[in-house]
Amino acid sequence: WAGEMTAEEVFELLETEKKTHPNRSVGKRFPSYLDGDGDEVSPQKESVAVEEASVLITRRLWLYLLKKAGLVSGESKWSSVDRSALLAVANLVVADTFQVSGRGMYKDEFVTCGGVLLKEVSMDSLESKIVPGLFLAGELLDIDGITGGYNLQSAWTTGYIAGDSCGRSLIEE
Repeated sequence: WAGEMTAEEVFELLETEKKTHPNRSVGKRFPSYLDGDGDEVSPQKESVAVEEASVLITRRLWLYLLKKAGLVSGESKWSSVDRSALLAVANLVVADTFQVSGRGMYKDEFVTCGGVLLKEVSMDSLESKIVPGLFLAGELLDIDGITGGYNLQSAWTTGYIAGDSCGRSLIEE
């Protein structure tokens, strides 16, 4: 979630958040910070996932990491978080491991339905008939299938066809 950032760099960001917003609840969101150019990056408050520079942490994952680091209540204020807890969270953000133990919360795999109608796509190249030069693949297409690898195969195959067709169209220009 932290890209190339080290635990020390994440720790510094967390420490900055603690100093800047001591009365803010720790569990509300992953803290804002400065990007590599020194420009302030603001999170999208409406978003379920907060994406800033190279960090992407959903609120649910953030709360899980806080709890795993010993901050049981996400309602704790930044001012109450000690150095060891900040270090623990920073290490979890950059180097936590997970054991897969089963299916997701819906107990079922599924794919997205809908997409661009196949009658609007040239099937030999996967180029849009409506917008020439636009090539479509995967779940952008209105294709439904049985889960269990078929959707992945469809994505790989249509991706290859669309990419190859796009490349050929650029060479022909």
